[in-house]
Amino acid sequence: MDGSAAELEALVRLENRNFPDEPTTVEVLRYRARKRQSFHFAREEAVWSGDCMIGYGSLHRAWWLAQPGRYRIYVSVDRDWRRQGIGTRIWQRLLSLASITERIRWLESGAREDRPDALDFLMAREFEPEARVEKSELALGGFNPGHWQHKRTAPSKVGAAICSLREAMERYSDWQQRLWRLEHRLYQDVPSAVSFRPLEFRHWLAQRMDSPGFSPNACWLALNQATGDWIGFTNLLEETGDLRGLDTGFTGVERDWRRKGLATALKLHAIEWALNEGYKYIRTDNGSDNPMYRLNLNLGFTPRPAWIGMVCECPG
Repeated sequence: MDGSAAELEALVRLENRNFPDEPTTVEVLRYRARKRQSFHFAREEAVWSGDCMIGYGSLHRAWWLAQPGRYRIYVSVDRDWRRQGIGTRIWQRLLSLASITERIRWLESGAREDRPDALDFLMAREFEPEARVEKSELALGGFNPGHWQHKRTAPSKVGAAICSLREAMERYSDWQQRLWRLEHRLYQDVPSAVSFRPLEFRHWLAQRMDSPGFSPNACWLALNQATGDWIGFTNLLEETGDLRGLDTGFTGVERDWRRKGLATALKLHAIEWALNEGYKYIRTDNGSDNPMYRLNLNLGFTPRPAWIGMVCECPG
């Protein structure tokens, strides 16, 4: 694949046909491709019927994980063309290309729990479940901000304050470095089967600023009122492919400030902003062992089909 607009448009049609409840866009897919290719080995393959893409696959190094030799593989076949060997063909082609230069020790992949055919495809290739990612959605039409006002203002009682990243940008000339360092610290505590590898500042900056859904207006910080230190963060992204909806990017709070209501307050600021901007829903996902999932349910998020992360150890 050459990453042309025509190819990306065809891929969007394929993905949106397979996952109509999780639509994507050309801008989002172009961004994800750039992110993969800017770091390490990445390959893509497509199968066509005329000018219609009926199968797609990608294989790239899992650069965000501190486990050498770990790669992610993804295959998607149009629902009307399944069980005809297309997925297997793409799979074998990707691994053949990788074998020329790469030493793969682990392959990770996954599928939604409501796609038993995709899970069977992976298990037939000796993949085993590694993680369950809970997906959930908050319908904003039924959310009453007034019910949560006491939670929204709770940070002031423990010496913290909430502000938007837009406001912080006006107060801190080094806001990019501050945000990079904060995210790095917070990601180290995200429950994961494999630890995360920190991004160098230049790579983080390119990814963050290049994201089509990123906006300083849709990011919020928790600050230590006494020192001005940044101690918590949440953000929303316009990456759903649906103008009515938002995705949660990441939410976290420094260890010493947890269990004080900061994460809830950050999320409430985000929800209120989304309501005022006219959005209809917010989606998020969390590892099944992440306390943030329970927090989301308490706020009124309702479960959606989970993602089952799977892994296979490769011989040699």
